[in-house]
Amino acid sequence: MSELLKRVLTGAILIPLVLGIFYLSGVPLLILVVLFLSGGMLEYLNLYRIQNYSSIVFVVSLLFGFYFLNLNIFFILASFLLFTYLVIYLFRWQKGLGFEKFSGEFFISIYLATGGIFILLIRDVLGFKYILLFFVAVWVYDTGAYIFGKTLGRHKLAYKISPGKTIEGVIFGFITLLIVGYLYNYFRPEDFNFTFQNYLYFSIIITFTSTVGDLIESAWKREQGVKDSSRLFPGHGGILDRVDSLVLTAPYFYLFFKILF
Repeated sequence: MSELLKRVLTGAILIPLVLGIFYLSGVPLLILVVLFLSGGMLEYLNLYRIQNYSSIVFVVSLLFGFYFLNLNIFFILASFLLFTYLVIYLFRWQKGLGFEKFSGEFFISIYLATGGIFILLIRDVLGFKYILLFFVAVWVYDTGAYIFGKTLGRHKLAYKISPGKTIEGVIFGFITLLIVGYLYNYFRPEDFNFTFQNYLYFSIIITFTSTVGDLIESAWKREQGVKDSSRLFPGHGGILDRVDSLVLTAPYFYLFFKILF
């Protein structure tokens, strides 16, 4: 079976499931986010051969705490969790865990938890049509960048990090997102009431954050000499391969609509 066919079949199963949970929201969405991000954390630990799972507990606790507690209590919980996490690190350091490995582990735990919190905010504060826009916009950009990068790409974007990524892929991914969004807004202007300038800014934000999120995860894989974070999803790689763009884009997407738009 070709790689493209695997991607299509896996997407045909995952996309309706994810969209259904986005629609339901509430606890089902929380569970989906927790499963994906704790799975992503596990993949990172496996990549760097770290045999300790306190960071997964840290991420899961932050996500559940944010969802079920008011902000004041959540920040108290987060402070307690952070202190406990650092104390555990001191014991792990005495057993040989260097600061370089721990700092990477700590970064990815905060990185994933923050992305997950903003995904929950997009759905619960902005609404279903916004989480749908978020998901589709990142997917449209990634698809455009992938297809045009493969067919027209000549100039490498960051060869040492990801040899397959090209400047042409980024440019045409941006153009694809701009065109699809403009056409959608033209036929259904009542959904978001975008001006072309609004959508131009929006497309720039999606392009930059999606690209950087993808490259960050590619750097981890390149450092460890692997192609995918795991083989969980045929044709798509692992969880980190699927959420890399979403996790970094979510905070900027939310802030764009909440503050700037």
